[in-house]
Amino acid sequence: MKNNLLLIFCLIDCVCYSQPLEIELSKEAIVKSKNFLAQLEKDSAYFYALKSLELANNTTDKKLQSQANTAMANALYRLGDKDEAYVYGQKAIELSNTINDAESLMDAYLIIGNIHYFNLEDSQSISYYQKIDSMSSQLSIQNVTVVKALQNVGLLLLRGYGYDGEDPIILAEKYFQKANELAKKNW
Repeated sequence: MKNNLLLIFCLIDCVCYSQPLEIELSKEAIVKSKNFLAQLEKDSAYFYALKSLELANNTTDKKLQSQANTAMANALYRLGDKDEAYVYGQKAIELSNTINDAESLMDAYLIIGNIHYFNLEDSQSISYYQKIDSMSSQLSIQNVTVVKALQNVGLLLLRGYGYDGEDPIILAEKYFQKANELAKKNW
């Protein structure tokens, strides 16, 4: 509890810290934002995402800025502000591309894909999820983002998004199996 109060005090009053301290505080705020999202505490997740973004933008660390933008996009998405979440997700994609950071790019693709999924824009959604799948295969990246993307492709197929010539239910099953195998292998 004492550490949390110290972090909150530092985040609220952070104006003149050195970059290494801002980087560490921003990273910790990103983790806290993710944890609060997992606990469905959306307002707290937003608070920490906002603070991580403020701190990250005071550094030259583009990877951290990308991660903070993705955290903000996720928090806004969960709060129901899909339009603003999209803006932050696109910013994260832009930053990730400038530094060629595949994992940050995949995280940003996931939130943009989720926004399209929510808006019933299946072809756009599946495009982002398949980019994640392709990058995972090409770069041998196996993480929870890939599992979620594969599961979401399966859900889109069950929802009615079809491929020419293939049974969507059989194809969905293949995506679910791939996601399940990846999850079993890595966790």
